[in-house]
Amino acid sequence: MKKQYKPTIYAKNIYNINYNKLLEKNINTLLFDIDNTIGDSKEKKPNKEAIKLFKKLKEDGFKVFIITNALKCRATKYGITLDTKAYYFSAKPLKNQYLKIIKENNL
Repeated sequence: MKKQYKPTIYAKNIYNINYNKLLEKNINTLLFDIDNTIGDSKEKKPNKEAIKLFKKLKEDGFKVFIITNALKCRATKYGITLDTKAYYFSAKPLKNQYLKIIKENNL
């Protein structure tokens, strides 16, 4: 039987997450989507609030990645601006890209 993962924490957006609580639970790796998560699907690049959040998360010790179904050009622009590795055209919810992230980053 396959193990199913279900969320135990819900937040309105990435700015309303209690990241300290995650660290207390030894959760130190975060995967973010671009569209309607980091930013609006119409935004061409991350906004200042997202840039500030990603900088703080990394300063606090989180390993932060982008995993998106978006095309390479969009994902790369976000990754560069947020100084974060971006995995594009991920075919979510399939697990292949998640496994690649785990392997490449020794998670």
